[in-house]
Amino acid sequence: MKRTSRSLVGIRLLLIMSLFFVLAIPALAEADLTVMMIDVVGNKTVPTEKILEVITNSQLGVPVAPEKVQQDIQAIYNLGYFADIKVKTFKVFGGLKLQFEVVENAPFQKVEITGLTKVKPRELQKFFVQKPGEAFSRVIFAENLDKALKYCREKKGLIIRPKSESLEISKEGVVQIELVELKYGKIKIDIVKNEKIMSHTKEKVIRRELTFKEGDIINLKELQNNFYALMRLQIFDSVNPVLELSSIPDSLDLTLEANETHRGVIKFSISAIPDTGDWGGQVSVMDPNLMGLGQNLRLDVNIMKGGSNTVEFSFHEPWLDSNRTSFNLSLYNSTGDKISSLNSWFPDGDRSVTYDLDSSETGITLGLGRRLFGSLDTSLKVNFEKNNIESFAARDGAIAPNTAAAHPFEFWDNSLSLGMVQNRLRYEDATFVNGGYYLEGNYAVSGPYLGGEFDYQKASLEGKWFKELMPNLVFASRLKGSILSGDYPDYKQLYLGGDFQLRAFGSSWYESEATKALVGDKTILSNTELRYRLPSNKSLEFVAFYDAGQIYNQDNSVFKSDYGLGLRYLVPFLGVFRLDYAWNAETGVPKFVFSVFEAF
Repeated sequence: MKRTSRSLVGIRLLLIMSLFFVLAIPALAEADLTVMMIDVVGNKTVPTEKILEVITNSQLGVPVAPEKVQQDIQAIYNLGYFADIKVKTFKVFGGLKLQFEVVENAPFQKVEITGLTKVKPRELQKFFVQKPGEAFSRVIFAENLDKALKYCREKKGLIIRPKSESLEISKEGVVQIELVELKYGKIKIDIVKNEKIMSHTKEKVIRRELTFKEGDIINLKELQNNFYALMRLQIFDSVNPVLELSSIPDSLDLTLEANETHRGVIKFSISAIPDTGDWGGQVSVMDPNLMGLGQNLRLDVNIMKGGSNTVEFSFHEPWLDSNRTSFNLSLYNSTGDKISSLNSWFPDGDRSVTYDLDSSETGITLGLGRRLFGSLDTSLKVNFEKNNIESFAARDGAIAPNTAAAHPFEFWDNSLSLGMVQNRLRYEDATFVNGGYYLEGNYAVSGPYLGGEFDYQKASLEGKWFKELMPNLVFASRLKGSILSGDYPDYKQLYLGGDFQLRAFGSSWYESEATKALVGDKTILSNTELRYRLPSNKSLEFVAFYDAGQIYNQDNSVFKSDYGLGLRYLVPFLGVFRLDYAWNAETGVPKFVFSVFEAF
C-alpha cells in the first residue's frame, strides 16, 4: 500500500508542477491584484461546498500568491475525486476572480480483486464503501484498501500488498486491483549459543518444528504457533522471528533468532511436616537437549522416610523419523517398605488392618508416539513390571490372616496404555508459562492376556489452563480426574496427597488418619494458583494457591483441601526453586515444600 501511495504522490507532484507553470504567468502579471472572488466549476457529483472548504490558502481581500494557489490545488487534489484541476483568473471589480476548474474521476461502479488464493475476493468487497454512481475517490479507496489488508493480516494472518503501483478506474467505473500474498523467501536460523552449556542446539531441531518452508505463503498465525512450539521445547530463553524484505519478488526473508537457555540439569524436591517429623525428597539429573538434538535423558531418585525408594532412568527421542515418530524408554526399580491393607490378597480380611510390606518393583516401559491433527500427540506404551512382596507384618499388634492368599506375592503386573496430549502452552521464556492450555488423557489395561497377575483398568484426564490477567500476573489452574477399576494390587490405589497434588498432606499413604482418607479408586483434583512475576526481577515470583480434592472409596466420599503461599526463584543451571507453605484447611497443620519442580 505504501508503494501505491508513493506512486500517486509522484503523479500529483508532476501535475502540480505543470499546473503551477500554467498558473504562474497570469498570476505573476497580476501579482498586485487582490482576490475578489473564488469559484469552482466542472464538478458534477462532488458538492461545491466540499471543494470550497479545502481552499483555505487563497483568501478574499488578499493579493494573489502563486504558491498559495498551488497549495489550494494540492488540497483539492487530496480529496481524491479529481483527475485534473486547472485554475483560471478573471479581472473583476478591480481585482481577480480565481476559478478552479475540476475534472471528476469516472463514476465508481465496482471493484474487481484478483490474485488471491487464501482469501475469497468477496470477503474484501465489504470494505469498499463507495456507492455506485459517485465520483471515484482515490483517498477513500486507499483507506478502504488499508482496512481490507489490515483485516487479512489480523484475522487471516496474511501479509498482502498490491501487485502494481498504478491505480486506475476504467470509463465503465471499474477499479481493477491485483493483490499478492507475500511468501517466505529465505529462512535463516540464528542460534545464539550459551557457552555455559555442553551441547549446543543443532539447527535441525528448530527446522523440524516449522510447519512451513521457503516459497510458502506467509501466515502469521502459523508462524506464531511455530514460535510457541519452539518455546515449548524449553531449551530456549527466547525465539525472535524477524521478517525482512527479500531479494526474491513478492517475498520476505525470515530469520529465527533463538537464544539457548541455561536451564537446570539438576532438580530436587524436599517436603517436611514439622508436627510429625516426616519428610521426603526427590532428585532428578537430566539433560533436556542431549547432544543438541532435543533428546531428553533423565535419572530420578525418590526417597521417603519409612517408605519406598525409587530409581528411574528414562530417555525420550521426539523425532525418531521424519513423520515425527517419538520413542520412550524407562527403566525403574522401587524397593523398601510400603504400607498396605492387603485387601487384594485377603478380600475377606479386616479392612482396617494395615501391614508393613518389604517389597520391590522392577520394570521397563517402551513407547512409540506420533503427532496427529496438528498439535495432538498420541502414544502407545507397554509396561512389564516384576513385583515381589518378600514379607509383611500386621501393624498395631494385629494378627495376620492365616487363610490362603488370592494371589501370589511374587507376580508380574504388565499393562498396555494409550495416551493423547494436546500441548498449547505459551511460554514467555524457558520456565514461565503465561497462557494457553494443556490437555492429556490416558487409558491403561492390565490383565492375564499381557502376562500379568491382576486384571484391571486405569483411566485419567487432566487439563491445565493459564491466563495472563495483566503483564506478569497469571491465573493458573489444573483439573484432573482418575478412576481405577477391576482387580488390582491395593498398594497401587490412587492417592491425592504429596508435593504435587494436595500439598498440605504427606506423600506417605498411611502416615496418619488424614492421609489414609486420601486413598481411593476414584479421585478428582483441582489446583489453583495466582502467580506474580516481579517486572524488575524476572527470577522472582510470588504465588498464592488453593488445592482441593474429592476421593471415592468403598462407597465413601471424602473432600480435602489446603491453601498457602509460595515463592519461586530462578537459579541458573538448577531451574525454578519452589518454596511452598501449605495449611490443611481443616486442622490448620502446616507443611513445608521445597522443590525445583512446579506443582503443575
